[in-house]
Parts: sequence; structure tokens; C-alpha cells
Amino acid sequence: MKSTQSVAESKSNLMKWWHGEDIGRPLVYLVSRPYGYTFGHQSVDNRTRNLDADYIYKQAKHKFDASTLYGEALPYVHLSIGVGCIASYLGCTPTFMDYTTWTKPLIDESSDLSELGELAYDENNYWWQEHQNQLVKLAKLSKEDGFILAMPDILENLDAMSLLCGSQSLCYHLMDEPELVKSYINRLDDLYIKYYDRIYDIIKAPDGSSGSIFNVWSNKRTLKIQCDAAALVSPAQFEEYAIPSFERQLENIDYSIYHLDGPEAIRSLDMVLSLKNLKALQFTPGDGNLPPEDEKWYPIYDKVRAAGKSLWVNVSNTDPIFYSRKLVERYGTAGLYLLYNDMDDESAKRLFDIF
Repeated sequence: MKSTQSVAESKSNLMKWWHGEDIGRPLVYLVSRPYGYTFGHQSVDNRTRNLDADYIYKQAKHKFDASTLYGEALPYVHLSIGVGCIASYLGCTPTFMDYTTWTKPLIDESSDLSELGELAYDENNYWWQEHQNQLVKLAKLSKEDGFILAMPDILENLDAMSLLCGSQSLCYHLMDEPELVKSYINRLDDLYIKYYDRIYDIIKAPDGSSGSIFNVWSNKRTLKIQCDAAALVSPAQFEEYAIPSFERQLENIDYSIYHLDGPEAIRSLDMVLSLKNLKALQFTPGDGNLPPEDEKWYPIYDKVRAAGKSLWVNVSNTDPIFYSRKLVERYGTAGLYLLYNDMDDESAKRLFDIF
């Protein structure tokens, strides 16, 4: 594994990014490999691909040994049941697919919400035990390689509720049983903190630093948060159910990035940016829409910068040099993080040299 700068410098720059400080260029996450080289993938089942520590370690080792890491790219590794691990910890059954994991709700659409029960913490839940065991194993395997274990996507508030009872049912329950929904979200807040704390103790480095999905790292407790259900509920409902939950969640986290998913979620942006302890924001336009670096989305990024938050943008490979320059011209370099898809060495060097 080759890097254009030391791990210490990359981490120092990441801390400056969280605080909106300027390093003279945007932060860059860019991984390259020799032209024509492909990262091999063994023919394995989907559960192994997601949740098997031996397989994930070997794949990470294979990839990073052949890679050059540019800028603030660090060797993150991910081991997760899927989006919304908390649902599996609470009794839902995951189905591992090629590119995602589906979770069967605990109750069907015809059920009363109260049939969810008390949502009790179960130390002996199979998926909770298996996830911890595989993370412990991956941490041991990765110890000598400097890999950063990313915090899995546990999932919170309304999104967690949609997994437990179904998205459509959640909308009905919000209208018919709003106080019961709120009580369940409060319970999920309690459970989230308990699960996060346990996993953090497994994945953190000896100095307490940690990483999260979206390839971010901090010297303390790090986390990505989201509410895709913002696309299903009214702004008033988002403010009532999601914002208090986020405020409580972020009391427990030092450095956080918000994942804003899809155009329908934009109506929640102002409320998200009002979260005092939130440090940064990332936007995903969704399938069929213009890529995140397109100027169509600049009004979102304008608000992020006006709110004093750091900005994370995934620049696609259509013309990364052109779009990177446009983003830097508009937003400057302080507090700007640009992530690129993997590319060959020659293209990566040409791109990185513009900074």
C-alpha cells in the first residue's frame, strides 16, 4: 500500500476539515491501481461478502496492497449486516442480496403498532452476537495493517421504525398513533446508544479514534446519521419526530456527518443544518438524477456552507477535473472534502496534481 502522504498528516487534515479549517486544497479521497488491474472477488455467497471477517480482511488486503492512496484516503474496511443493523438486533430477519440487505419487518401491515412489544435489548440475539464476533475477529486480523474499521450503519429514529414495521405502515401509524410512534423512537434512541457504545469499543483504535462509512475519521467518536424517511413525512413531522432524536444522538457523538438522500429529502435540510452538534453534510441525489457535483445541487451546498458546516461531495468520473475546479472556485478549499471513484494510476495522478 502506497500513500502520497503519511497517515498522521491525513488524520491531521481530516480533523481540520471537521472544523472547517483550510489546508490549502480540498481534502481528497482517491484510490488508484495500475491500469488494467481489477480487484479480484471470490465467488462467495452474499452473507460472506458482507459479514465474514476472514473474507472481508482478505479482500481489503488484496485491494490496498495494490493501491496508491492519494490525499486523505485511508484504508477503511466495512463489516455490516446491512443498512439498519438495529432491526436485526431486535429480531428482524435479514436477507443478503448482491448490493444490499433486505430486512423483513417484525409486524405486517395489518398489525397494530403495539405488537412490536417493548423492543427489549437482547444480549443473546443471534445477529447481535454474530456481528460483534465478526467485528472482533476483523479488528484482530487488521491490527498490523493499519486498517480503519468503519462504524456499521446501525440506523436511527424514523428509518429504524420503517424497518421494524414497514415504510407504508409507518406513515399510517404516524397519523393514527403518533404518541406510540414517539415512544418507540425514544426507546430506539436508548438502544442505539447502547449498541453504538459496544461497537465503538470494538472498532476504536487504542487512542479512541474511529472511522465511519463515507470514509470519514476523527480522533474521537465518529458517526454518519440519516433519515431517508424524510422523503415520506411532512416537514412538521420530521421536526417533531426526527430532530429531537438526532439532538439526543449527537450528544453522544463527537464528530458527525449527515447523509441527505434524494431530492424529496431536501425539504428537511434547514432543520438538519440547525443541529448544533452536526459537523458536516453529504448529499446523494439518487438514481436517475444528475450527479452530486452538478451545479443543480449548489443551492444545497450553499446552505451547508452558510450554516458553518463542512461539505463532502462525491465527484463522479465523467470529468472529475472540470467539476473539482468548479466546486473549489465556488466553495473554496476550507471544509471541502472531495471523494472520487477508484481509477487507474495515471488518471489519479493527473487529477491530484491540479490541487
